[in-house]
Amino acid sequence: MLVIVEGVDRVGKTTLCEKISKQTGIPIFKDEYKDGYKDFIKYKPIVVEKMIELKYQMLLQMLQFIPDLIIDRFHLTEFVYNHFSRGIYTNYFFYIDEALSKLPGSKLILVESLDIYASSEEHGGELANHEKMFRCLYSLSKIPRKAITNYKHIQDFCIFDF
Repeated sequence: MLVIVEGVDRVGKTTLCEKISKQTGIPIFKDEYKDGYKDFIKYKPIVVEKMIELKYQMLLQMLQFIPDLIIDRFHLTEFVYNHFSRGIYTNYFFYIDEALSKLPGSKLILVESLDIYASSEEHGGELANHEKMFRCLYSLSKIPRKAITNYKHIQDFCIFDF
């Protein structure tokens, strides 16, 4: 089973990943880079786009050997934060989403904010547009099994319900 957990900063994604891991025994991979691309932004956007493409090709290959995995942030996060925070626009989201939709047992969970203004304040920047884009990409995703939750409902969340 592949479980991808997405959403803006400070909404409970990691908490949900840990809960699912306890339910299933499946390990968590946290796709966390913070400012990982900041040193490369000075190059042409195509260089950064190629880095992103190679990263996802590697991760897709990894999933062939580790079919049971919980991923804390993945392709939706990359698209949203590249767009709003780095000014990088890539259509690689659609390629990766298509590939993920074909993996047996793949699930996409969007964790939404209970209070986007509080999340924005904790994050240190406005996140309302980020959350809107997450919702849009979630609706466009071809991954067949999807769910939306929030921090209030994480304790009741069961990965086997969908």
